[in-house]
Amino acid sequence: SRIFIINRGIKFERKMEMSLFKKVLASIGIGSAKVDARLENTAYRQGDVVNGVIYIQGGDVEQFIEDVYMKVYTQYVKEVDDHKVYVSQELVRHKVKESFVLGKGEKKEFPFSLLLPYETPITAGRVKVWVQTELGISNAIDPTDKDYISVTPSPVMEGIFSALEDMGFRIHEAECKKTSYQYGSSLPFLQEFEFKPYRGSFRGKLDEVEVTLLHQDANETEIYLQIDRKARGIGGFLSEILETDETNLKLSFTPDDISNMKHKMHQLFHRYS
Repeated sequence: SRIFIINRGIKFERKMEMSLFKKVLASIGIGSAKVDARLENTAYRQGDVVNGVIYIQGGDVEQFIEDVYMKVYTQYVKEVDDHKVYVSQELVRHKVKESFVLGKGEKKEFPFSLLLPYETPITAGRVKVWVQTELGISNAIDPTDKDYISVTPSPVMEGIFSALEDMGFRIHEAECKKTSYQYGSSLPFLQEFEFKPYRGSFRGKLDEVEVTLLHQDANETEIYLQIDRKARGIGGFLSEILETDETNLKLSFTPDDISNMKHKMHQLFHRYS
C-alpha cells in the first residue's frame, strides 16, 4: 500500500512535469495552437469586402487566447544609405474575436468580413499585399497565417489605366515609395506607376508618364501626373537637362468621369505633348 502511494506520487509529479514541459514548448510555438484563414477569393478590387472563415486548432495544452486579429499588409521602398530597403506596412486591422480559452486539441471557427481600404496598393510590378491572421497568446509566440491576395484597380483607376492603354502606353514599373507628403493619407508611402509609349501618336513625343495615386475613396480619386516629353534637337536636350521638359499636374476624378475618361485623357496629353 505504501509503495502504491509512492508510485502514485511519482506518476503525479511526472504528469505535472510533462504538462509544464508542454506549456514551455507551446510558448515557443511547438505544440501550440494553429490558425488558418480561408478567404472566399484571392483577387479583390480596391474598396472590396474580404470574407472568409478563420479555423483554429488547439495544441497540446490549454491556452488563453487574448484576441484574434485580421490585418492587411503591404511593403514600400525607402532609401537607406543609398540602398533600397523594403518596409512592411499595416494598412488596416480588424478584431475578429475577444479573449477565450482554447482547450487541448479543441477546434473553433469564426467567420469574418474585412473591408479592404481604397488606399490598398494595386498588386502590379513588385507590389505585394497580404492578409495576416494573428492569435494573441500571452508570453508566447503568436501563431499567424499569411494569405497573399491580388488587388485590382478601383473603377476610376481602371478608367485611367484603360485610357492610357488606349493611347498606346504600357505599364513599365509599379512601386510603393516612401513619401514625406501625406496628401490626405495617413500612410507613409504613395504608389507610383510608370508608363512608356509603345505604339500610337505619343511614341516619339513622350519618354514616359508617371501616375502617382495620392488619395482615393468611394467618391474621389486624386492622382499626380508627370508627363515627360522626349528631347528633340538642342532645345529639347537643354530642356531635359534643366528638367523643363516635364509637366506636373494634380488631377481629381470621380466615378462620374469614368464614361468620358478616355476623351479627357486624350485632350490632356495632346495639350502637353
